Amino acid sequence: MQRTDGVSGNLLSCTGRRALVIGGGTGIGFAAAEALIGAGASVFLTGRRNERLESAAAQLRDRGLVGCAAGDARDTVEVERVVGQAANLLGGLDTLVVAAGASDVASIFSVTPERFDAVLAANLNPLYLSAHHAAPLLIASGRGSVIAIASAYGVVGQPERIAYSTAKAGIIGMVRSMALDFAPHAVRVNAISPGVIETELFFETLKREADPEAMLAQRRSMHPLGRTGRADEIAAVVVLLASSGGGFITGQNIVVDGGLTIR
Repeated sequence: MQRTDGVSGNLLSCTGRRALVIGGGTGIGFAAAEALIGAGASVFLTGRRNERLESAAAQLRDRGLVGCAAGDARDTVEVERVVGQAANLLGGLDTLVVAAGASDVASIFSVTPERFDAVLAANLNPLYLSAHHAAPLLIASGRGSVIAIASAYGVVGQPERIAYSTAKAGIIGMVRSMALDFAPHAVRVNAISPGVIETELFFETLKREADPEAMLAQRRSMHPLGRTGRADEIAAVVVLLASSGGGFITGQNIVVDGGLTIR
């Protein structure tokens, strides 16, 4: 029998894909951009630090079309501007990766209302605002994919991560609702929930611990596989969800955590 979905060839190819990566200058966001361009996509990076973005883009430009622009992913005016710049450079937009966010070390007893609100805004606003402003472009592409980076801590929770766990659980809920809104328009929406990944954000958070070295050892040992994850391991799942190989996946939270959540 012949296929009826128009899919053929390499299912994990992203050739012709046009991706905006929110938080693309460092960590998982940069790894995702690198993997996408390696799979054939064109990419546009954004984040708050222009220097980091320019450096990240320079590392990728010899492999394909890459652009970047600084912007605050919590601000609707700046997100709308960046989405427009990305679409102008890439000739449209069919893939949105949202890897922006902030962590925090605080319990329900110690977190201030101001800090709680700030962590929620840093994690939830980028996904909502970028998907909202990119929606017409994603729909027009006929093959849109929104990929949000959540966290295993949004699945099982973690002591002294009240704001972060709440925010990441919120991302998972937003993804499920958005997937239903977008489904009639052939746009898929999914989340990836990593375990502990040794990124710049991870090490910044670690510095706030009373004994950073002991906490690092503890974080590595809490995974049944006996180690923490790498950013490129998360990026591989981003490529799957962006490609036609992930064409029947929507509304899901894919946990990539070395077994952390099955303990």
